[in-house]
Amino acid sequence: TLTPMMCSRYLKVSHEHGRVFNAFERAFRAMESGYRRMLGWAIGAPWAVLAIAFLVVLSSGYFFANVGGEFVPEEDQGQLFVQLKTPLGSSVEYTDSRLRAMEAVLAEEPTVVSYFTAVGLGQQGQVNQAVAFVTMKARAERDISQQELAVRLREKAAEIPGVQVFISEVPAFGGERGEPLQLVLRGRNLADVARYSEEIRQRLAATPGMGSIDLTLQLDLPQVELDIDRERVASL
Repeated sequence: TLTPMMCSRYLKVSHEHGRVFNAFERAFRAMESGYRRMLGWAIGAPWAVLAIAFLVVLSSGYFFANVGGEFVPEEDQGQLFVQLKTPLGSSVEYTDSRLRAMEAVLAEEPTVVSYFTAVGLGQQGQVNQAVAFVTMKARAERDISQQELAVRLREKAAEIPGVQVFISEVPAFGGERGEPLQLVLRGRNLADVARYSEEIRQRLAATPGMGSIDLTLQLDLPQVELDIDRERVASL
């Protein structure tokens, strides 16, 4: 047919390989040769192999004790997330005044380059909450770490009256905030969830070494009940 005839005219059969193929082939052959020699030595010296395996197991214990075990190790990204909460029912002006007091604290820090603040930012948009995103200088231009600055800011923020301040790292994988410990409590009865969460909060507060503790469940939010006269609405 036409296809075999045209192939015989224009295609050339070659048994030679290119430079890249030959380079990989030499590397694979060298690995195969080395593996064959190593396998022969291991079969001929079983006690030496057991001794090496024993040393590897011992060294793994050292590394296990000295290498961090966090799923996501702490990093110094030079960014902090600050959340402020004023008492429920606070006005926007009052929350803004507490936020300005926090801004004054941030302005005094020489390692802080910039910060962005907002009142009522979040999913619920509550006027008694405010946030601040803090950016620090590059690591080579400052003498304290991100974690050390967070500790210092917590101490200064504790002196601001009428507000709760929570300072954490910017969360890398979402979540409410970037705290190292977050507990999620679920249940069928909302009253039981509220009672148990408050009990857990009190126990954590009594634990030495615990920092700021916050509950996201708020059952005492101001509410407005509407009693609609459906007959009058229907007549409109």
